[in-house]
Amino acid sequence: MSLSVGLIGLPNAGKSTTFNVLAGAPLAQTAAYPFTTVEPNRTLVEVQDDRLAVLGDLTGQRRRIPVRFEVLDIAGLVKGASRGEGLGNRFLAQVRECDALLQVVGYFDRSGETMKGDPLSSLEVVHQELILSDLQILETRIGSLTREAKGDRSLGPVLEMAMQLRAWLEDGRPANRHGQWESQEAAQLDQGLGLASGKPELVLLNHGDPAEGVIRGIRPEDVAASMELQGHRTVLLDAAVESELLELPEEDRALFRQELGLVDSGLDRVVTGCFGLLGLIRFYTLGDAEVRAWELPSGSTAVEAAGRIHTDFARGFIGADVVDFPSLRQAGSERRAREKGIVHTEGRTYQVVDGDVIRFRFNV
Repeated sequence: MSLSVGLIGLPNAGKSTTFNVLAGAPLAQTAAYPFTTVEPNRTLVEVQDDRLAVLGDLTGQRRRIPVRFEVLDIAGLVKGASRGEGLGNRFLAQVRECDALLQVVGYFDRSGETMKGDPLSSLEVVHQELILSDLQILETRIGSLTREAKGDRSLGPVLEMAMQLRAWLEDGRPANRHGQWESQEAAQLDQGLGLASGKPELVLLNHGDPAEGVIRGIRPEDVAASMELQGHRTVLLDAAVESELLELPEEDRALFRQELGLVDSGLDRVVTGCFGLLGLIRFYTLGDAEVRAWELPSGSTAVEAAGRIHTDFARGFIGADVVDFPSLRQAGSERRAREKGIVHTEGRTYQVVDGDVIRFRFNV
């Protein structure tokens, strides 16, 4: 399963610095001028997983493979991108390829790096460009649907959905806020379109340290709270500080975080938040040489989980021996879990639950 999160935002919001933090290395060029990024930088990001560490300890396996997803650092967007301003056309095409969006909004005031304007206004500029671009694409699709629906009545509900969505977008509201966006008709409409404003989104408020982070008397936490109230899922991160921490030996980072008053890793919160956008759960397998986490859409069945590992597992599916993570941890081992009778065998239609540890039985 190939998953990708697009890193977007206005120029100089700190996107490339954030990307380098996520990558754990300086892969993207950073500079205080627009369009530092032209072609998107790409990196694979591991999702921090305490359960995987516990399973590794229980089994004695040192090889522990977490879930990963791809992050794309996409060129900064400017007002007028929907009309091709800046790198608009290329930017918007790259956005449509992504499964979710991480929008970086700058809120810092460092020498030579002052962010001007209201963060909420910056957020709105990006959203409006996505909406205007979607309207252009949707208008074309409505024209083709109108012709196709004359010979295929089953397309009527999809056309109706498209008309409703057009009115919604014309009112300046993103597709993912429409009440029917999760419907089957909306999914059918969006197939092949990849409407940018329909992508799930996490806002990353890139702020300075406590001494620099209060601008015009407003703390970053207050800005983030305002964004949350308006329905924007938001996380706080000081990308510059996180970048500096990455230069330290791993054993020294916790101490420096403590000295800086950082309770936890903002990076972990960003990665976990991105993963949550994708509507996925994790299940685990215990192999002879590794323990591994696998991502799966919420609501998937046991046979779909088997196919996530290998098509042969799904084709020859016999059953799935399942134990939930808390029970396995309490039992102390898979063998003792079986002895206690807490491992249950499930069939093809079993709905996998986040945290399930599964051993598949198959025959091909």
